[in-house]
Amino acid sequence: MAEFVRGIKAGIIAGIIYGIANIMLMVGLTEVIYPGYWALAGAAGATEMVIGIFTVTAIISGIIGGLIFGAIYAAAYDSLPSSSIVKGIIVAIILWLIFSVALNYGTIGTYPIIAVFGLISSLIWGAFVGVFWDKFEK
Repeated sequence: MAEFVRGIKAGIIAGIIYGIANIMLMVGLTEVIYPGYWALAGAAGATEMVIGIFTVTAIISGIIGGLIFGAIYAAAYDSLPSSSIVKGIIVAIILWLIFSVALNYGTIGTYPIIAVFGLISSLIWGAFVGVFWDKFEK
């Protein structure tokens, strides 16, 4: 049970970092997919609102996702080879393949850049779960 708590704590903190990284990636990705989006949002006076919604959504989903990621990480930890960071990256890739590629195949086919950004942010998340796993070791 203690290892699950450790995994959940690591996952939640890493999830918050993941959420913040996703905000930055999403702002850039939105401009790539929809050129001029931020100029239009600014002209409509909606930039702060849209970024605020991105921020709240990303952090909340990072916390909830981190809770789930951390529990899965803790359950799989002893079965995976290598260091904590590599283990986190392995779990992140598996979760990315399931949730971003398999379940969103149509979106990925339309906007492959979404898959690239999703993979980058997932690798960041996995690495940070491994880092915080080690930090919470008793």
